Amino acid sequence: MYGAIQLHEQQQGVAAAMVAIVMEENEQTNLYREKYPGVTAIIPRFPRSDLQKQCHAQRLESFASYDPALGFPV
Repeated sequence: MYGAIQLHEQQQGVAAAMVAIVMEENEQTNLYREKYPGVTAIIPRFPRSDLQKQCHAQRLESFASYDPALGFPV
């Protein structure tokens, strides 16, 4: 995300919004949230969802059963 934003800003681009499946909550992404309007599929601080915690750990439990061959057959 950082690289894409830097490239965009260096090219004097104007961002309409940021869209992501999920965003970690940290100092850098909090700055992005303040600077750009944005939307995520996983709502930060949603009390009944474990997905934001998995995002912070940078490991989604669903990856354990992921098989790339199912999406990209040879």
